[in-house]
Amino acid sequence: MITETLNMYEEVDADEWLKSEETDDKTLAITLQFFSAIALSSYFCRSYYVLVSFVCRAVQLSLRKGVCPHTPISLIQFTSMVINDENALSC
Repeated sequence: MITETLNMYEEVDADEWLKSEETDDKTLAITLQFFSAIALSSYFCRSYYVLVSFVCRAVQLSLRKGVCPHTPISLIQFTSMVINDENALSC
């Protein structure tokens, strides 16, 4: 799932995606916030596969639907997962 998410990111023009206006989609914002909370609790429960699943889903949703206030935390969690920095996952 990590590889699939990285491939999705490579397909998106990062400069245009990050410069795009914040989406007003409330469902996206609530979903990303929920996924982030599950990822955080999965980290503390040492459930790596659940963590990977929800963090990747959050990043993929952001790539498809646009940037929202919870996108940065999803990207930080994803990045820390990719580089395997256990301390950064607790963001």
